[in-house]
Amino acid sequence: MDPALLSNIYIKIGHSSLPIQQLAEVAPKSSNTCVLNPFDQDNLEAIQKGVQMSDLGFQVTKVDKTILVTQLQNSMK
Repeated sequence: MDPALLSNIYIKIGHSSLPIQQLAEVAPKSSNTCVLNPFDQDNLEAIQKGVQMSDLGFQVTKVDKTILVTQLQNSMK
């Protein structure tokens, strides 16, 4: 999955909303999945919640200290 698909997602941290790229490394894992590696593990749940609430049709799964973001088949363009 192209990491650019996540570039418009902002994550609420405290009183600020930050672009996901400032909070995590976003790397492709497969043709429909990216892996997010938070720079600060304290932000893991906020990042997961922010991606889920983006309403872009992603399945979000926390795996240990990373987050897998999978583009669902019906949301692919």
